Amino acid sequence: MQVIDLATDLKVSPEGLVHLFREMGIPVSDLKTEITEADVSRILARIERERRAGHKDISEALDAAVEDAQSA
Repeated sequence: MQVIDLATDLKVSPEGLVHLFREMGIPVSDLKTEITEADVSRILARIERERRAGHKDISEALDAAVEDAQSA
């Protein structure tokens, strides 16, 4: 799976998703970078954690996950 495919599936900004990958220490060079299932699971878990924290919209959850990863 490529980053762009995951962004399309989640209906989020591909650039925001790339930013989250990078903030979480997962190396991605561009939207066509192949990502592992383990990396997808880490990203989905991080976004789900933000959704449970009150960010119901997935885009808001993605933004909150990026902010959280930056501060960590």
